[in-house]
Amino acid sequence: MPDIGLVAAAVIALALTVLMALLARAIHANLRRGAAWREQALERLEALPLAEALAGRGVDLREWLHTTPINTLEGALRACDGCQAKADCEAGLAAGRGPLPGCPNAPLLRA
Repeated sequence: MPDIGLVAAAVIALALTVLMALLARAIHANLRRGAAWREQALERLEALPLAEALAGRGVDLREWLHTTPINTLEGALRACDGCQAKADCEAGLAAGRGPLPGCPNAPLLRA
């Protein structure tokens, strides 16, 4: 008859192996979802004056999307998208004047 300690160790080892496999699968799925979200965010960003303002500061947009916390990204995208002065901002950026003084993302652009 097998030793109960040996059986318990084998069951624990099997359980830990299964948990590690499930964890690896979950991490991989999360990384894929994050990459897909950032691709969508890049499309949204490129349609906004914020992209030009960041690029004018020499910021690589893909790197910025990868290194900036999601809450900050989403807030910046929403602020720019909802801004009533987008046309004026785009004109100012095209003329080389930078973003408007009242830009909701001014603190982000100064950082």
